Amino acid sequence: MKQQIVIYVFARVMLAFAKLLVLAPQPGPQGFQAGYEGIGLKGGMGGWIERVCGGDRDMADMWRARVRKGAWPVFASLSWGCVMWMFTWYPELLQPSMRSSMRYLYVESERWDGWRNWLLYNE
Repeated sequence: MKQQIVIYVFARVMLAFAKLLVLAPQPGPQGFQAGYEGIGLKGGMGGWIERVCGGDRDMADMWRARVRKGAWPVFASLSWGCVMWMFTWYPELLQPSMRSSMRYLYVESERWDGWRNWLLYNE
C-alpha cells in the first residue's frame, strides 16, 4: 500500500513540476522566498519559454497551453510504455500484481477457444 501512495504522489508532483516549468514569470523580485505558506519559487520558472521563443509572448503562451493540456497524456503514455517494456524484457522485476495483470492483458487474452471466452470471460 505504501508503494502505491508514493507512486501516486510522484505522478502528481511530476505533473505539477511540468506546470511550474511553464508558469509565467510574475513581475517583481524573482527567486526563493519564505512566507507563512512555506518556501517557494516566486513567479515560476517559465521565463525560459520567453527566451526560447525570442520574446514572443503569444508563442510562449501557446507552448504553456500545450504543456498544460498535454502533460497528463504524455506522462500516462511514458508510464505505460515503460511498463510494457519492463514486462517484455524484465517481467520478474515488476510487482507481482502488475505482472499478473500484464500477463492477462498481453498473453492470456490473445488465446480463446470459443465464443464464450472471446465475448464474456477469458481464463
